[in-house]
Amino acid sequence: MRGPTVALLVLIAPFVLPGVNPAHAQAKTAIDPEEAAKAKLRPICADPAARAKIVAQMIAQGGEYERATAKWDLDATCEQIDLPVTPVHDTADFADEASHTNWIYDARWSPDGKLIATAGRDGTVRLWDVATGKPVRKIDVTKLPGMKTGITTLLPGTKTDSPVYVRAVRFLGDGRSLVVAADTHPVRIFDVANGEPVAEVPYTQSDPTTRTPPVISTTATGLVVLWGSGGDLVVYDAKATAERYRLQIPNDSPSLAVSETAGFLATTTPGRDGRDRSVIVQLSKLETGEPLWQVEAEGDRSAYSMAFSRDGKRLAVAVHGQVYVYATADKKLIKRVVVYPTFGDFDIAFTADGQKLVSTAKRHAQLWDIATGKRLRHFGSFSDVCHSVNVSPDGRYLVTSHTGSDGRIWEIETGMFYRRLGKNVRPRG
Repeated sequence: MRGPTVALLVLIAPFVLPGVNPAHAQAKTAIDPEEAAKAKLRPICADPAARAKIVAQMIAQGGEYERATAKWDLDATCEQIDLPVTPVHDTADFADEASHTNWIYDARWSPDGKLIATAGRDGTVRLWDVATGKPVRKIDVTKLPGMKTGITTLLPGTKTDSPVYVRAVRFLGDGRSLVVAADTHPVRIFDVANGEPVAEVPYTQSDPTTRTPPVISTTATGLVVLWGSGGDLVVYDAKATAERYRLQIPNDSPSLAVSETAGFLATTTPGRDGRDRSVIVQLSKLETGEPLWQVEAEGDRSAYSMAFSRDGKRLAVAVHGQVYVYATADKKLIKRVVVYPTFGDFDIAFTADGQKLVSTAKRHAQLWDIATGKRLRHFGSFSDVCHSVNVSPDGRYLVTSHTGSDGRIWEIETGMFYRRLGKNVRPRG
């Protein structure tokens, strides 16, 4: 993958100051582009005047985006320039069949922390042994019957210009079941022990031509929460195989979070200003859907992601580059953490103590202190877009998914790159 140093050098190449680049960097480029880029950037990172001049030039020759992001991007790249890209426990199986072959959209810990499930753009779900980093099982959704859409019917083996992307995976109940949401397929429940489908979760999309699945969440007591674009939010009881209730909430970009500990359901709907610049965050009772309170957050008409702290006392809402952190009991804003000046799409998770946040922050995972709003660390020196973050049940580790085809496990306290799941095959696109 192209790292942050290479990417930033492409951006600042016209502005690089004479005399700050090592003469030997060009010779190394043909051998190792990433290391050559780092060699060019280290003197710039070490010279505040050089950094300030490059930022000023980028702003002068750019526009509104550069004014907001030039210094932010350069500072972030300099902070992570020498962080490791190789895990301490490098036990990944590099056989072709042992890895995803395209992006990983989602990665989740099992309730006991022994397994990680990953959802891929290659149409598969993979289960991994956390202790060894080895693959345990592969679930190929493309081999299962698709569902009828308003355009075509997708069946096993059918060639189509709309590939099957597995968007989300969640452990259900005690972790012996897995809920999978994939394009042009019904939401299914699988048996973790053998990888076989055992049930379908009924959900009808509001638009019959929709190919992407509903957003999903699950609980330890067996609830599956589903919400499709423009449709109803449905709370389904997998044990009773029946719908518990549904809510009519208008939103073309649904986002939800569930706290079974506190009995809360969080949802969003576009704000009232009519200019697509605010979102209404709603808190309801998980058991019944009864509304409790709502608040309006500025920045965009939808939230990209939401998360509860483990005790349910805090709710984090990601809106256009910032995270609004609310106290659920007091119904008030605790802190607004800016994780990127302009970027809207990122995932978030609380650390186990509820005092810190992990965000994907445009390209790689970062740790933030909620009280101060300050970034504490970067997780690695990667620049491929990070899709999801999930904290382990014991609170010690983080798993991230990426446009790279490998899952990555990190030690939260130190930022150590702990283990890799599979290999990065430089997926297409």
